[in-house]
Amino acid sequence: MKLRTLAAAKSTDPAAWNAARASLVKANRADPDDAEPLWWFWQSFVLQGIDPSPSAIKGLHRAQELAPQDDHVRFAAAMARISANETAAAQRLLRPLAYHPHAAADNPASRLLAALEAGKKGDEAIKAAENKEKEGTAGTSED
Repeated sequence: MKLRTLAAAKSTDPAAWNAARASLVKANRADPDDAEPLWWFWQSFVLQGIDPSPSAIKGLHRAQELAPQDDHVRFAAAMARISANETAAAQRLLRPLAYHPHAAADNPASRLLAALEAGKKGDEAIKAAENKEKEGTAGTSED
């Protein structure tokens, strides 16, 4: 079964998820310098709703090295670094996203970067950035 099919079905069958991951492992072995299987291996845990394995996190960081231009991979890798309390590495990953000339001034990366620069770490930084987002959207309506 495909990852999105498993996610849409809200599958809790570990064997089905492992079978889907096996094809990603095979793809990674065929071309270890392809970021896509590494990204989807990590994403498979997110789609399943469980914490990524250490090898999935390592793969996410390798995917970011291989595809530094991919903003989604970069942001996910930064979040993983924040969760691991690797603040300096997270800041390096977030800066290009936070200061992108076409991004909104108060984008998620800039909020996270501000929280980290204010000395917040890990989940505290993530929560502070989320709270800042909620403050920014309070009182707005979708008329």
